[in-house]
Amino acid sequence: MELMLDLAKLLVPNAKGTQLASQTSMNEPRNSSPGNRGQSLRLAAIGVEFFSTILGLVVAGYLLDTYFNLTPWLGVIGLILGLVLGIYRLIIGLRHLDR
Repeated sequence: MELMLDLAKLLVPNAKGTQLASQTSMNEPRNSSPGNRGQSLRLAAIGVEFFSTILGLVVAGYLLDTYFNLTPWLGVIGLILGLVLGIYRLIIGLRHLDR
């Protein structure tokens, strides 16, 4: 019963007769200052760099595996090397972001 009353409160206009309670949060301005947006883009770039390092070295290992017929060893080495370098670049990027 309380759930139905809570839903009814969301759908009924508030006492001042303005917007619905469920629409007020959509019209409020977000905190999107240029500093926050820039930091978000830097974090996204760090994440892309992390995964692209791993993916690039795994693909390179796979291609070298097929060329030298050493399956799966160079792919595994590429994966391990990609993880190590990706984590290294992730740490460097986050330290640089902290400054």
